[in-house]
Amino acid sequence: MLRVFKEALLGFSRAKTMSLFAVVATGFSLFTLGLFVLVLLNMNTLIRRLEDKVEVMVYLKDNADMASVGMAIEDLGRLEGVDQVRYLSKDEALERFRADLGPDSDLLQDLETNPVPASLSITMKPGFRDTLHVRQVATAAGDLSFVEEVDYGREWIRRIDIFKHLVGVLGAGTGAVLSLVAIILISSAIKIAIFSRSKEIFIMKIVGATNGYIRRSFLIEGFLKGALGGSAAAAMIYGVSEAFAKHYVQITRFPEDYYLLTVLAGILMGLVGSWISLGRHLRRV
Repeated sequence: MLRVFKEALLGFSRAKTMSLFAVVATGFSLFTLGLFVLVLLNMNTLIRRLEDKVEVMVYLKDNADMASVGMAIEDLGRLEGVDQVRYLSKDEALERFRADLGPDSDLLQDLETNPVPASLSITMKPGFRDTLHVRQVATAAGDLSFVEEVDYGREWIRRIDIFKHLVGVLGAGTGAVLSLVAIILISSAIKIAIFSRSKEIFIMKIVGATNGYIRRSFLIEGFLKGALGGSAAAAMIYGVSEAFAKHYVQITRFPEDYYLLTVLAGILMGLVGSWISLGRHLRRV
């Protein structure tokens, strides 16, 4: 096994240009794919932040019976997807309105009476913050006799749904295309590297080397090329994400496990590419 490993290192050094090309192809492909996944990760983070603002506001009539309101809170809390139903008194609703106005809250300083109605604030669980589920809850709340108005930001949620759908479709489609391009590019690079050493493979066959011996040698080379390419891609992705977060805007970074997976993906592509390309070449020799 040690002899095979030495042979692989020698082969790696003999064809430096082709070996470097295979490493660069692997690194560039995984780097491009990693950048796309990073963008997709941050788009999904943005969607979650937008969905966190989804809320059903139920404005109550001034003569609403508190016993009926209490029963309604329990009933609404049992609806599918509802996370929490919170009652806001007129004073609490006014304070919340002041907070929403921010610097313009001084406009409310001279009010003689509180014009803001008591209300119910309904928040939804993750996965239920779409138009369908929110509208069902809003409709149920609107049917209550003591409710004056229901507001759930219909257009806001519709736009979030459209944005989420576009991200999902474009993410799946673009990810599939980039993955295919990466596989083709890495496979082609390894195939060229093996073809450039066809004479060496022919000589090894003449002197009695078995297909298994030759294959093990090239698989180790594929392992090394994939590991180097994957490591380069992981380092570049980490550098780009850190630089962007430091100099531009805070972004969601990859967990540490992702960089290990990038290296493992490079190794896997190197091994599979070498196995397939070498297998075809050996059948012709």
